[in-house]
Amino acid sequence: MFYHAVSRILFYYCIKRHALLHLTFRMKTLSISEHFK
Repeated sequence: MFYHAVSRILFYYCIKRHALLHLTFRMKTLSISEHFK
């Protein structure tokens, strides 16, 4: 049971981290495209 909870926490952490990286990447590309307009 404990292992299942830990794996779930790690799973959510990885998803949040991936979403955050994707968001920052989107913001960077948006700012770059705005700069080159």
